[in-house]
Amino acid sequence: MVQHYFSTKDEMLLFALQWVGEEFGARITARIGELPEPRDPKKVVRVVLTARLPLDPRSRVYVQVLVAWLGRTIANPELARYMLEGTRALRDHLAGQLRLAQVSNPVLTADGLLAFADGLSSHLLQDLHTPEEAPAVLDAYLDRLFERA
Repeated sequence: MVQHYFSTKDEMLLFALQWVGEEFGARITARIGELPEPRDPKKVVRVVLTARLPLDPRSRVYVQVLVAWLGRTIANPELARYMLEGTRALRDHLAGQLRLAQVSNPVLTADGLLAFADGLSSHLLQDLHTPEEAPAVLDAYLDRLFERA
């Protein structure tokens, strides 16, 4: 039935990826909006990174799908470009928060935070950490980072 709406599998995957990206963006925006003003950059960074973690059944499926899509981007430049643009936008947002917190090398640090969160997501998918443990791992990392700022 989906062939009626999409001419190729990659077209369908791009549509799904865009939907997941929009839903992810809306979820982060809503959570950041719940933070009291003025927003603490550390809390904003935590919201963004926590939203990327597979901590509940729904987010676990999203992360599993994103991992599968990542493999597909090797053969599809349009999927690769969409994922890269989204990651860059997220990195830039994190870097802006890190600048506010006066963290040195904010872009490089944002890249490291995204890599850390991706690794933590992988650990969650492998059940190395539980959904209850992973936020504590993230918090310990953020505490060290922001205490140096």
